[in-house]
Amino acid sequence: MSKTFTATLEDKSYTISLEKDCGIAVNNRLYTWDLCQIDDARFSLIIDGKVYPVQLHDDVKDSPPQSTGLSNDDLGSTRRFDIKGKEYTVTIDNERSALLKAFLGTHQPNSGVIAIRAPMPGLIVKVEVVIGQEIKAGQGLIVLEAMKMENEIKALHPGKIQAIHVTPKKAVEKGETLISILQG
Repeated sequence: MSKTFTATLEDKSYTISLEKDCGIAVNNRLYTWDLCQIDDARFSLIIDGKVYPVQLHDDVKDSPPQSTGLSNDDLGSTRRFDIKGKEYTVTIDNERSALLKAFLGTHQPNSGVIAIRAPMPGLIVKVEVVIGQEIKAGQGLIVLEAMKMENEIKALHPGKIQAIHVTPKKAVEKGETLISILQG
């Protein structure tokens, strides 16, 4: 059984699967690899027999706001590192963190609008906000029932409710826009 996650590097996403016996598949292409830690921040990475010195930086970018109660592990992690003197920033998402990011909303470029989308099919139980309402990060927006469990969808960022696209007792599909928030 392999462990799969997504790595985003320089606006390109790669599907990574850690296979048995020191194998790694990147977008379904198999490589052999080994990673040895030299000290707290330095590693030696070997891919298909080639050695790459890796220097990990301590800082983590794009950590989520503390008021949401979500940890960096919940939303994936972003790390900065150097390989052979060139700096890279990579964001790693497992299945859970990718789902949570979709759940918390997507930003529409240059519009200042965040679309909160359904992370899974379900039934709207309650809408906790009204159009024009100012909201804070971590505030409840909608209660969605899925698989006999009620899930409260919370705001990741502060803003103002621009539009509500659903009503209680409405069935929604995965990815359907629930609420639009004007980013504050």
